[in-house]
Amino acid sequence: MKFLSSVTSPAKTPMRSFMQSVSETGYLPPLYQCWLNIVKSFFSSLSGLLIAVVLGPEIVIGWARIGNLLAESAFPAPSIAREGSLQQSHSGSRLAFRGGKRMGHTMREVAKRAGVSPATVSRVLNKTHYISVETERRVLEVVGQMKYFKNVHARRLATGRSDLFGLVISEIANPYFPEMIHGFQAAAWDRGFDVLLCNTQYDQARTKSILRKLIESDVRGVAVMTSSIDRSMASELIEAGIGVVFCNVSPAEKLLSTISIDYQRGIEQAIEHIVGLGHRCAAVIAGPDDNRTAITIKDALVAGLKKRDLHPLPVISSNYRIDAGASAVRAILSTPDKPTAIFCGSDLIALGAMSALEEAGAGIPEDISVIGIDDISFAFLARPPLTTIRVPRERVGATAFEALDRMLKLKRRKGADYYLETELVIRRSTTTAR
Repeated sequence: MKFLSSVTSPAKTPMRSFMQSVSETGYLPPLYQCWLNIVKSFFSSLSGLLIAVVLGPEIVIGWARIGNLLAESAFPAPSIAREGSLQQSHSGSRLAFRGGKRMGHTMREVAKRAGVSPATVSRVLNKTHYISVETERRVLEVVGQMKYFKNVHARRLATGRSDLFGLVISEIANPYFPEMIHGFQAAAWDRGFDVLLCNTQYDQARTKSILRKLIESDVRGVAVMTSSIDRSMASELIEAGIGVVFCNVSPAEKLLSTISIDYQRGIEQAIEHIVGLGHRCAAVIAGPDDNRTAITIKDALVAGLKKRDLHPLPVISSNYRIDAGASAVRAILSTPDKPTAIFCGSDLIALGAMSALEEAGAGIPEDISVIGIDDISFAFLARPPLTTIRVPRERVGATAFEALDRMLKLKRRKGADYYLETELVIRRSTTTAR
């Protein structure tokens, strides 16, 4: 659409000009700052009470600067000039003194020393526009010299948006998740965003509270990296205009992107590996029956084994814990027809299975070969090192943030489907069948 050159944009109102100034410079006049601190203190106390009562320690906040700022009193200390001098007044900047020492610098001062505009400083710090390498280097150098920190509260007040993304996992103690968290957090931090990490512990009541807290925290987007949350549970996020990315849920739609992990490829490689070693009898220890990823893996294993005439017996469902794998192996060893290979729905299950086999006097892999899924760090440290199907978890985390960031930049907020492959990693827990 073209516009006539004679048509001009409407004049900015005083309030609009004020908000734009706050957005670009991060500076609030003392009166507004005083009221902001009062409101901030009130909501800090209220939110702290809600977290303590509703969620306890289950939400981990990666937004460390908030805690430091909210720990201050509601009223700023009065500006006191140093002894023997007069309080200074600067147009467009704020000088604060506490205990005879100057407290921080303004964006205008950083801009003046760097020889650029306050808007350029804001763009460098917030990474919202392309800035030449030399200008960015100069601004960041001055920022470091002056120990300047941007006022995220003033920016949020002006723009109406937070710099926060949510990441939901099921169990922080599970070694499956650290690499995924690292990938998501690193991608977010590279673009100047912070992460709110939430841990459901497979509890439905806690999960609902977490989803509500994410909406109340005004996050930009949420990556749901646990199969314990389905699309219906996350519908409130989408209705609130918050973008969501899921694992192994399709298809994509408005405000919803999906990451599909191709377990089929790695499972086929694992079955071919076992068949090539001469195994003709295999068992399966799958994950929980109420977990969609566990069901996907179990169905692929059973179908693949049947296709190669290795009818799996028995097929046992368990949870993603070491003791569950051990219990399942005890049940398998009690059957008359013992398998020569065991496929496990996760590395944790496989580690438990190996422990129980060792207790029973069965040699690994001489008597029974064991295959896991995930390739967590403990898989390499197991004795013998575990043959497993590698899931690129750090890439999953990074892709989750990329999917959210890309979706939220689109005018229609349309989601997309992303695909990641798995692959077999052969170690010493598998060998030729007897």
